[in-house]
Amino acid sequence: MASDILAVPSPYAYDTVGNRSVQTWTITNMQVTTYTRDNNGNLTNDVSALYRYDQANRLINTTLSGATTLFNYNGDGTRSKR
Repeated sequence: MASDILAVPSPYAYDTVGNRSVQTWTITNMQVTTYTRDNNGNLTNDVSALYRYDQANRLINTTLSGATTLFNYNGDGTRSKR
């Protein structure tokens, strides 16, 4: 019989203007996972990847296991290339 996994969030951490910046999840019998966000609420890292954004809050790159993926946007702000 498989044991149940229980994920329990901790309270959020907030930045100086009240935006959620960090929340840690404790998973019973496993590991602690921390998600970090920037001042605009964009996810900047999690257990497996780093995320970067431009000034318009558009995702411009991700890094996973040392490999970086770049994202380009056209003049209308639509992602045009990955």
